[in-house]
Amino acid sequence: ICVPLNNLGNVYLELNQLNDAINAFYQSMEIDPNNHINYNNLSNVYQKLKQYDKAISYSKKSLQIAASHEAYFNLACAYRDIGSFSLSINNYIKSIQLNHHNDKALTSLMELSFQLGLWEQFKKQFLETIQKLNLIKATYFFATYNLIYSLVNNDFKEVENEILNLNKYINEKQFSEIAQEQDKVFILAYFNFIKVIFQYYKN
Repeated sequence: ICVPLNNLGNVYLELNQLNDAINAFYQSMEIDPNNHINYNNLSNVYQKLKQYDKAISYSKKSLQIAASHEAYFNLACAYRDIGSFSLSINNYIKSIQLNHHNDKALTSLMELSFQLGLWEQFKKQFLETIQKLNLIKATYFFATYNLIYSLVNNDFKEVENEILNLNKYINEKQFSEIAQEQDKVFILAYFNFIKVIFQYYKN
């Protein structure tokens, strides 16, 4: 019963029917109070509702039962949104340490470090993490770091050239022939991310 209720709750969450999602997750929790996924799902909902105290509380309850990269990620996001940046960074790092392929956590850590200007602290964790990624992801994460560093030093030309080159590459046959669909998605996400931070920093 617990799994169908969790699945139902996730459907409600995707549809943004948050009260229905809460009810489904609470029912699932009552059936299996020792399932850490129930608490993590509730943390997701309360994060969307911007009820950060509850989001943090349920992430911590999830972690008391089992350490998971999802719970550390949710905890990091909640701390970020209330301005507890040091705690946010620590939990993003814990999430990445549990799952070195956790693109969401690494990207979020990059964005937060960019906003705070914590370059040396970020560089160490960043370089350690990309060594665990596949070649395509490692290449683009490293490129992202270098481009952000260029923005900090007001070198807009290098970033503009990278955006132009990426735009050209994405429209070439070579890009369409990439075997792994997830690698295409990743490169497009990188392209969009670079454009966003370029506009953010230039403006």
